[in-house]
Amino acid sequence: MRNVAKRLSETTGTEAVPAPRSRRILNMDRQEIKAKLQEIIAIVDEELAGKGEVKEAMQIREGLRLDSLQTVELLFEIEEQLGVKIEDEEVQKLKTVADLLDVIEQKLDAVE
Repeated sequence: MRNVAKRLSETTGTEAVPAPRSRRILNMDRQEIKAKLQEIIAIVDEELAGKGEVKEAMQIREGLRLDSLQTVELLFEIEEQLGVKIEDEEVQKLKTVADLLDVIEQKLDAVE
C-alpha cells in the first residue's frame, strides 16, 4: 500500500496531521472535516483529484467509484489523518459520504 500520508503532504504542501488527538482536529467543524475527507479521497483515488467537490449524498462505493481495497485504504487514512477508528460494524452501515461524516463527527465529539 502506498504511503498516502506522505503523498498528501507533498500534494497539499502541509504536513500530515499527527493522530490521534490534535487540538486542531478536535475543533474541526463539519465543513473542515469534509474538506479533509475530500483531500484524503483524492489521494486514495487519483482519478477523483481535481474533479470537483465530493457531495454528501454520494454513495461511497458507487458514487466515489472506490473498490474494496480503496475503501479500506480510505478508512486507514481517516484513522491516520483524523485519529478516528471506524469499527467493522460501523463500516457495514456506511452508504453515503454523509454517513461517513456523521461517524467521524460523532467520534471527534466523543473525545472532547
